[in-house]
Amino acid sequence: MAKYKKVNDRKTGRNLIHDFKFLQEIGLRTLSNYSQNEIDFRIQNYFKFMFTRDPLERVLSAYHSKLLDNTTQTKDIRGKIGRAILKKYRKEATEEQIESGSGVEFHEFVRYILETKERYKYLDITERLANNKNHSRYRPKLHDSHWDTLNHLCLPCEVNYDFYGRFDTFKTDLSYVLLKLGLNGCKDEIPELFRKRVTQNIYNKYYNKLPSEQIQSLASVYNNDYMLFGYQMPL
Repeated sequence: MAKYKKVNDRKTGRNLIHDFKFLQEIGLRTLSNYSQNEIDFRIQNYFKFMFTRDPLERVLSAYHSKLLDNTTQTKDIRGKIGRAILKKYRKEATEEQIESGSGVEFHEFVRYILETKERYKYLDITERLANNKNHSRYRPKLHDSHWDTLNHLCLPCEVNYDFYGRFDTFKTDLSYVLLKLGLNGCKDEIPELFRKRVTQNIYNKYYNKLPSEQIQSLASVYNNDYMLFGYQMPL
């Protein structure tokens, strides 16, 4: 059993989620660290769960946390993708803005998602986890996992998940997962890392500025997520 580090600070805890060195130190391994037989065994026998979120809320949250938040952890994403967006969609962008990738507007980010949705990368759960990059099977792939479709990221049609949690019922669903894993006693030690950052007012503030046709186009990118996980498509 790995010895889990107790994290009290929300910001620190959120950053540690993406710190693979830290995750390895506490004993967590990804499937790609195992042999094919070990991968198959875990997929067939382990308790498998995933958490879902309303697609458009997830897009807005990704915009806030990856392109607006001025943190070291998001610097690479903001620099790479922010620069690409500003160069393509903002003729009057300053050199300073392009250099840092900062100041991207939400409508520019939405355009970027819509115009990159048809780019493809290989995807097959077995060969992807085994790091075989020569596989010939392709599916749509957006540029970052934070706004890629959950259908592509988590492969619910290929992995028989035992439980689907939802972001809007996160605490209740997480409690169930911990109970199933025999970790119910850890509930009080888990910090509230997933505070809801996209309230209805914030959601309306951004999406009310977009044309309805653009909202529908954006929602269509996540059509499979809407169908698979029971979220309501915007009207």
